Amino acid sequence: TALTAFPALLLFLFSPWLFGVVFGSEWRVAGDYVRILTPLLLCRFIASSTSSVLWSENKNSWILIWQSLFLISTIIAFFVGGLLHSDKIGIVIYSFFGSLLYFMLIFINIKVSY
Repeated sequence: TALTAFPALLLFLFSPWLFGVVFGSEWRVAGDYVRILTPLLLCRFIASSTSSVLWSENKNSWILIWQSLFLISTIIAFFVGGLLHSDKIGIVIYSFFGSLLYFMLIFINIKVSY
């Protein structure tokens, strides 16, 4: 996790500026999206190392529940963003709840493995 935390911090801090410099000023918005999604991607990367625990412990129903919650939260996030006519609000909601769900998955995997 320490190996991923530093690049994630750099992406979070500098991605709008970096996208503007590398791709042009019209791409700065993409850098904003990267900034918003960085916590989610970091949590997902960390969770991926523990993802086989539930499969190996035959907790398929738990995986189904988690996947269902992730799908529902994703639909809600982008639905709310659409209602408010704001792509950034939808992405913020998606990133926030996705990060929470990945933290929950990490916690569940740790509990099941002991």
